[in-house]
Amino acid sequence: EQFQTLWKAAYEKLPRDVEAKPPVDALVAEFAGTATVAGDVVTVAAKVRVEVLKEGWVEVPLRLAGAAITKAAIDNEPARILARPGEGHMLLLEKQGKEPRLITLDLEFAKACVKAPGRNSVAFDSPSAPVNCWEVRVPESGVKVEILPLLAATEVPPAPGVRETRLQA
Repeated sequence: EQFQTLWKAAYEKLPRDVEAKPPVDALVAEFAGTATVAGDVVTVAAKVRVEVLKEGWVEVPLRLAGAAITKAAIDNEPARILARPGEGHMLLLEKQGKEPRLITLDLEFAKACVKAPGRNSVAFDSPSAPVNCWEVRVPESGVKVEILPLLAATEVPPAPGVRETRLQA
């Protein structure tokens, strides 16, 4: 009888409505960038769509370790970017309210090319997103462009009189 009384008292104190929380605080939903080779530097102009799920402050991994961010803006206002050694860059956002929020980050970054005889290369980890669209422009014709990992790509023929190699991936 005493056990039943204690058990009922403990059971009544348990929270009834457990609020469902999102499995992640935020995610990069889409990345669309144009990479342009200019001399020894590759510059990238990109639109990064981020869905923020959690209320409050959230860090969104942009990766990009070793790249120099030259512009980061949301609605033409400077975005908050953190650099984490070994992790790359993070976008810091604050969301109010329970409803998910979709934002678009205008991002520009650059990285130097590594030159070797017969082969120049550049490598960086772009933001991890389920939708990734790239356009790569090289101001020379007849250049072979490799993107790794490459799932699908199209070489775009240059316009008449234009010396440029373009690849869409």
